[in-house]
Amino acid sequence: MSFFGGAFFGGGFFGGGQTEDQPRSTGGAPHGFYEREFRDSFRVKPEIEKVRKVVQFVAERQVQRLETDSHKQFEELARELELEGIRFETRHLEALAETRDLLINQEIGRLIREQVRLRDEEAMLLILIGAYLT
Repeated sequence: MSFFGGAFFGGGFFGGGQTEDQPRSTGGAPHGFYEREFRDSFRVKPEIEKVRKVVQFVAERQVQRLETDSHKQFEELARELELEGIRFETRHLEALAETRDLLINQEIGRLIREQVRLRDEEAMLLILIGAYLT
């Protein structure tokens, strides 16, 4: 037992009123008490996965068509969600906008990488032609 938890200081104030042979509380819930709820909180729910697939599908189609009319974007998403039996929520439209922006940025990045690759190939050809003519 520690000096401050001993009988000299009363044991209750500094030592918490526990002796060394008493188990100490960890402060959490009993082991396994919330285990199922904890696991379920990290599991992707089927309806969320369904919404994610619909939003991804609609975003890909809109990016391919270069759809810029926001009313048409909204109508297409609402129609696809309704076909899947999902009630439309504002967050679905926000998810569509984010997904569409991500897909557009990925396509821009792909095009830039392709341009850099073509420019590098052209530079290599010019170097080879210059070496051949020298």
